[in-house]
Amino acid sequence: MEFLLDIVAVVNSPGLQENLFVASLRWLFFMLSAFFLMFIVYVMTTSPTWKEMNTLVADTSEFLSYRPRGLRKVGRQWKKIMARLDTENEAEYKLAIIEADTTLGEALQKMSVSGETTEQRLGQVTKIMIPTVDNVMSAHQIRNSIVYDPNYKISQADTRRVLEIYETAFRGLDLME
Repeated sequence: MEFLLDIVAVVNSPGLQENLFVASLRWLFFMLSAFFLMFIVYVMTTSPTWKEMNTLVADTSEFLSYRPRGLRKVGRQWKKIMARLDTENEAEYKLAIIEADTTLGEALQKMSVSGETTEQRLGQVTKIMIPTVDNVMSAHQIRNSIVYDPNYKISQADTRRVLEIYETAFRGLDLME
């Protein structure tokens, strides 16, 4: 019985009570801090202002590096497109042209060139942006023929010529090294 009284006395001692109170307050404040930190991260990542900040950071890095933002992405896509020429399959040639045109259309859209379609955007492009814009328009017409005419035939040599036009356009836009 005396042993239990000693345990109760120790537990009720002011020093232990103060230490337990301080420790529980520390734990409470730690949990609150973690909660608010997670809340702040959630709000930042879902708010439109955060997206604008990401754009500002990306624009600043693009300005300081003197290289367009999509350079690596277009380079990777271009390697995949050119790899399609290594086959003897006409469907791969057609797909390479379609992918090149799609990549150019996305690049023009990201550059804020006005227009709903790639053809409309190419109509807005000046010779300063792409010196061979007329050739790109003819390459785009070949892409349209491929898409809308299932019997359209294209050789590997013609595909290579069309892809060279797209490559020149990408280089003119500084999207490829």
